Amino acid sequence: MSEYVTKELSVESIGGPFMTNFGNMFDIRALNRITIHQLEIFTDLTTDNVAYEIYTTKGSYIGAKSNPHSWKLVARGSVTGLGIDSATPIPKGHFSPVVIGATQIQGFYITLTSANLGYTDGTAVGKACASNADLIIYEGSGVETY
Repeated sequence: MSEYVTKELSVESIGGPFMTNFGNMFDIRALNRITIHQLEIFTDLTTDNVAYEIYTTKGSYIGAKSNPHSWKLVARGSVTGLGIDSATPIPKGHFSPVVIGATQIQGFYITLTSANLGYTDGTAVGKACASNADLIIYEGSGVETY
């Protein structure tokens, strides 16, 4: 029987002022085989529903950025935003788990249908911004249109 271990890793803020855009692309490197079951977003909305789509690609998002055929939809729906001070979870039932093999990189693209996805400016695309024993999350790029 295999043991299932749940771990959380949060990227609360990299620093700088809270800004909004339509989307964000970033990479995750698995240090061990992992399965991502849920993501959370930050939005400036607190009473309105926000429509989201989450895509993933094998390898870095940088090489797949302009190739729509490289991306696989793993979540689509809408949630009520929790505002800039609280992460808004994408419901687990709306998210198809993403398996990332040990040492592999997986790109992610989170987009909203409105310019309400929160972010802060990082310091360099590809710089590690959060990690634990199982994965590294790298700074990515903002997306200005839907």
